[in-house]
Amino acid sequence: MKRILLSIILVLTVNIIGAKTFTFKDINNPTAIIIKKGSLFISEKTTLFIYSLDNFKLIKKFGKEGEGPMEFKSNHRGDGIRFTINSNKIYINSETKLSVYSLDGKFINESRVLPKLNLISAGENYISSSLSKSDGGFPKITVSLFNSEFKKIKNLFLSNISSGMGAKIPTPSYNHKYRFYNGKVYISTGTKDINIDVYDTNGKKEFSIVKIPGKKTLTKEYISAVKRHYKTNPKTKNFWRYFQKNLLFLSDFPGIRNFNINNDKIYVQTYKMKSGNTEWIIFGLKGKELRKVWLPSIEVNPISMSPYTIFDNVLYWLTENEEEGWDLHKYNISSF
Repeated sequence: MKRILLSIILVLTVNIIGAKTFTFKDINNPTAIIIKKGSLFISEKTTLFIYSLDNFKLIKKFGKEGEGPMEFKSNHRGDGIRFTINSNKIYINSETKLSVYSLDGKFINESRVLPKLNLISAGENYISSSLSKSDGGFPKITVSLFNSEFKKIKNLFLSNISSGMGAKIPTPSYNHKYRFYNGKVYISTGTKDINIDVYDTNGKKEFSIVKIPGKKTLTKEYISAVKRHYKTNPKTKNFWRYFQKNLLFLSDFPGIRNFNINNDKIYVQTYKMKSGNTEWIIFGLKGKELRKVWLPSIEVNPISMSPYTIFDNVLYWLTENEEEGWDLHKYNISSF
């Protein structure tokens, strides 16, 4: 009986905190992870690592800082590459360039693009955040449709977030994310109450499928934690006076913090937390709510999360191991 109880406790503990599956010793500062067709892709600055998901053996790594062929340039903040996978191709955004590789890391082509774009392939077109034209004030952040030559066709969503030196910084961010899945573009829109709107590849809005109201009021503890982060983070501490002047704290948390789509399900992360876990709401592609779950928190600080992905109803994320490298954790969402 004691052995049975011990086994049950062990299983529950693993599911609550997430089982550690592997330690990557050759990675120092990962920024994103994606799983596709038996491989785990991890980006770090201007390098992309490809591992086998079965045994975590390194298959290939490529990329380095530079502006030449098959090189990637960081932006002025030191941010490296951003990548997505679509139609069995890897699309890598770096400063002023979009590069395309096969899933096994073979170079296909690269194109020069405007700076600050984060393009994802959407059929024959592309989707990216961009800036609207300014009429004397600050330009607004938009989510826009681009053609195959990377020329803007139309704005799909115009936010009320300004961009530019001296513009106010809404905190927490409204996080207007965009995804492409099964021929459709999904964009989280709104401010306090957040929708997920669905468009076709020509930019025609078809319907809205999710609306999550923002209800949780910002606390003094959250505001203090954000200020402390900006004061102490190596990337921001030298600019603390700027952030102190321009941080604009909202009255409430937005309804959605992030969302992912996999296996015909939309996984929506909210700002609600309980006992160290974060609320996620799972929807079908037409917006039917399937369930709510509390998953292990992947928050690193008040404004950012650990690199993570959801694949086959499993949450994967990386945490820093100060002695060895970075640990990969997994949590089976269907276990509850």
